[in-house]
Amino acid sequence: MNRYERQTALKELSEQGQQKLLQAKVLVIGAGGLGCPVLQYLTAAGVGEIGIADDDVVALNNLHRQVLYKENHIGKLKVEVVADVLQQMNSTVKINHHIARLNNKNILPIIHLYDVVVDATDNIPTRYVVNDACYLLRKPLIYGSILRFEGQLAVFNYHTNITCRDLFPQQPKENEIADCNEAGVIGVLPGIIGSLQAAEAIKIITGIGQVAAGKLITYNMLQNSLYEFNISANPLAASFLPDDEKAFENADYGEVCDVFSVREIDVASFEEIRSLPGTIVVDVREEYELSETPTIESIQMPFSVFDENIELPAGKTIVVICKSGHRSKAAAALLSRKYKNVVSLQGGFNNWLTLNKMDHA
Repeated sequence: MNRYERQTALKELSEQGQQKLLQAKVLVIGAGGLGCPVLQYLTAAGVGEIGIADDDVVALNNLHRQVLYKENHIGKLKVEVVADVLQQMNSTVKINHHIARLNNKNILPIIHLYDVVVDATDNIPTRYVVNDACYLLRKPLIYGSILRFEGQLAVFNYHTNITCRDLFPQQPKENEIADCNEAGVIGVLPGIIGSLQAAEAIKIITGIGQVAAGKLITYNMLQNSLYEFNISANPLAASFLPDDEKAFENADYGEVCDVFSVREIDVASFEEIRSLPGTIVVDVREEYELSETPTIESIQMPFSVFDENIELPAGKTIVVICKSGHRSKAAAALLSRKYKNVVSLQGGFNNWLTLNKMDHA
């Protein structure tokens, strides 16, 4: 009661509203610029169960806007860092890890577990996958988007049949739309839009206020402008929405996992390949991790300072390794832009150690 007394004092919310928050289950897809404020405020508000879906690691260029992370988190999985921070904020909230980049093959069982979904992603294919999955399962979807100095907010599938496809029926190609990596974004903007997304989630859960259902809200920081538009049903939307779960799972959404679409090798293949004279091993673990496990002959380049333009001998097989296999996939994907034969060790050093211990047992 002491923790939430400032909320329960609100007659619109009261203890009944707080109880609804306690019983709610919210999935936040993306633990980046938008996800950070969403996760913090929903945890602080007392949402009973929160799922975090992300497969990325913390990088130095995240820190100006992704305010849950500190410098000593660089190179670590965002999901693991966020879960630890949120549990320290509010130990009564149940935090679920989903270390995965969601696609139309794995998203439906995860979304089934939650009442409300928050889209805090940063790539086009995933946005359409999330939208179509929520449409099929009739889950309220809170959409947020940011670019440069402007952000957008909308709520889909909540007391309306309006979805993201009523705004943009056909999925555009990723190179047709600029993203934050190319165009940039002011650090405070995701904090504003993410906070608005958290507010919509609280309103949906507790039934208070006016939810932005079927509306598009745009905010421009430079002009201090905030506009609200009604989204009309688009007759073209139905032709692009999946008819059922089977059609959804078989649909082509493009390279949802583009940045991590690299070939992985198992430990047996790794042992065979690394003994060959033409193989280069690149270890992207951080300095503090190297003392935790045996080292092998490799080029050391911590992921926190990883340089994709590193000069490596041409025509060689490059095997990228890390502790658990997530950072190595990201680093291998970056190297693949420059080098042809780049692979990642599946499961990382953890997997390598486990199998070697079993062999010696």
